Amino acid sequence: MKISKKYFLIDTFSNVVYFGSKFIFNLIVYSLLINAFEIEEYGVYIFFATLLGQFEFIQSGFASSLQRFVPVYNDNKQIINLVGLVSIVYLFFGIAFSIIIGALSNLNIFNLFGINNSWEYVKYLIYFAPLIWFFKTFSIALKGLKDFRMENLINMIFLFVELIIISMMIEYNYVLSEILFSVLLILLLKHFVHFASFYSRHGFRFNLINLNDLKNQFQIVKSFSFWNFISAFSGTIMNQFDKVLVTVFIGPAALTIYYGINQFLKFYTSVLGVLNSSVIPYFSEKVSFSNKKDFNKIALKGTMLTSYVGFILAGMLLLFSKAIFSLISKEYLLEYLTVFNIGIILHSLIGSRSFINKLYLCELNFARRLSLFGITTTFIYPVIFWLLTSYFNIQGAILSPIVSHLIIFPFWIYFNFRITALRVSEYFLKIFQNGFPIISTFGLLYSINNFILNKLTILIMVIEILFSIILFTLIDFHKKTSIIKTLKFLK
Repeated sequence: MKISKKYFLIDTFSNVVYFGSKFIFNLIVYSLLINAFEIEEYGVYIFFATLLGQFEFIQSGFASSLQRFVPVYNDNKQIINLVGLVSIVYLFFGIAFSIIIGALSNLNIFNLFGINNSWEYVKYLIYFAPLIWFFKTFSIALKGLKDFRMENLINMIFLFVELIIISMMIEYNYVLSEILFSVLLILLLKHFVHFASFYSRHGFRFNLINLNDLKNQFQIVKSFSFWNFISAFSGTIMNQFDKVLVTVFIGPAALTIYYGINQFLKFYTSVLGVLNSSVIPYFSEKVSFSNKKDFNKIALKGTMLTSYVGFILAGMLLLFSKAIFSLISKEYLLEYLTVFNIGIILHSLIGSRSFINKLYLCELNFARRLSLFGITTTFIYPVIFWLLTSYFNIQGAILSPIVSHLIIFPFWIYFNFRITALRVSEYFLKIFQNGFPIISTFGLLYSINNFILNKLTILIMVIEILFSIILFTLIDFHKKTSIIKTLKFLK
């Protein structure tokens, strides 16, 4: 099965551009809100503003099925029925979320976290959650149909609109609960526009849904959806519920610091995730007909490219972190630079598996295996969180997800590589072929920045980065395993 190299790269670039825009947007909003409101008050806002996202793992199983099955369906009726099934399921999930969170607020459960004005935020989540989750189905369906560019264009337009509205609301002294209302309304409108795009560009009509076929579609996707749900649930414990753990064990004020540092740590892993976000829609059909040799060839080349980008990104974050922390948060984050640097270094090793993990998900039989590793990590994480926070407080909380993944990493490699007969030595060779010179160069630059030039300007850092990237590319150009040649792996 031939994959369009051109559109795969364009869609991947589109995803990266949107993610970069989203990250810059988050930094600006974080800076605006933390300077406009008290730190504890803003911590409460973060808790509720991210609460809807914390429960998105419920949707994740069917979201993965949309991206996995829509690209391989040749019949438009099957696509419509699958999307219709998922939209109905999402609507019920949203209603259930609203009922549960309303009950928790009425029972004053949030008071246990030191939050006494929960209803001011909860009422908006109750109103918006069902509709947001219902229309989100069509955002995910656009990805399954490889319509990344249209989805990302819509997303970036709404980012701009949201930034303007938040800025105006701060200027006119609106309270944080009212800002949350605006954010949720904009999110709903964004997903509705995705629905309109799916309706007009891909011929979706509700009256074309065959109710008798919904059960058949459910039978097809239920196993794959279930195991991806389990995998996402385990990831949610560390990526979303970590905020609940920090609020409970350390306090809402600490959540503001934790959230600020974690934005940058998760930026690294998210960039690698976005870089590989087109893998499932584009590779699902090809992987289904590949033998072990072909699979390993794709896996190693994708790993090489991912590691190349990952090491450069890690070096850039290390160089820029002090300047960015100073710019967006006054003095709040500067004392946590050391723990941030440790986290980035560990992430650069763990992140190397990003491409292969996505490639495994193209093969239906791997969903169960990967979810079991996720479950194991979930059981380890609370213990690691408790141990590290007991001794290192918020620094331990920041590192606990990374340490949990690092403990599982050797087992993940051994048991997964054994199935496709992929040699561990080949895997690490692909990582460090480009990684070693990059680590060496950025290590030297980092030492110069911190120990020789104490007042290094942003301009000098930009020149350093551009020089380093050009240098890596020229050195790599003549290698048989060149990163430039790696870009040709789509045939």
